[in-house]
Amino acid sequence: MLGLTAKDRSRISGGEDETSTSHSGDVYITWQNGSGSFLATTGADKVVAIFNRNGKKIEQIGLSGMCTGFGWDADGDLLAIIMNDYHHVVLWDANTGKSKQVDTGLRDTMSCVVWAKRGPILAIGTARGNLTIYNHNTAK
Repeated sequence: MLGLTAKDRSRISGGEDETSTSHSGDVYITWQNGSGSFLATTGADKVVAIFNRNGKKIEQIGLSGMCTGFGWDADGDLLAIIMNDYHHVVLWDANTGKSKQVDTGLRDTMSCVVWAKRGPILAIGTARGNLTIYNHNTAK
């Protein structure tokens, strides 16, 4: 994730229309791997906004907690989102525009989410050092 200053944020979040969003606090961004068609942003407002390459907001995902990490899989098909005080990973599918929740089985605060360089394998780490691996193909 890349942190932005208030000056940088103002360049991304100009107005209150469908082409922009105004996150509170620090803003983090991640470009989609592969085609680079999408940019995901988040802040302290418990929202992940997804923009197309023309700057139009195409999706806004409300979260039950503050986002503590997010990232695209190697092909750029899936965006994984973790948050504090929540034991599920939200997966947003760039091809369908739909999101789903996956129970991680972890009860500690999730602090790190990383996709494998090849294949739909997701590693999720906690603040206490626990780790779980999720294979999107097998849903296990």
